Amino acid sequence: MSDAPADDRPATQFVRGVGVSGINPKGILLLLALLPQFTTVDGWSSSVQMFVLGALHVANRAIAYFAVALAATRLLQSRPRVSVTVTRVAGVIMLLIGGGILVEQVTYLR
Repeated sequence: MSDAPADDRPATQFVRGVGVSGINPKGILLLLALLPQFTTVDGWSSSVQMFVLGALHVANRAIAYFAVALAATRLLQSRPRVSVTVTRVAGVIMLLIGGGILVEQVTYLR
């Protein structure tokens, strides 16, 4: 860990986010589980169909995430108190989820 501040440039944050999302195996497994049902034996090869469907899905998600990020940035920069409230509520929710998982695991082990 470094004590140096993180680079706050939008391009750096974007590349970091793409990297984190890109190495997440759940997304890849989800696409491999869902997309084959939308392919056909006629026309393009199944590999090409999977690639095109996957690319369309990625493009749709990128547009949606960009819109949400842009709206959230504008809202949270214009209202600093909302930013603090969102951070606190998210923290409490994460603690509740973690506590629920802990209770579930403890009762499962008994």
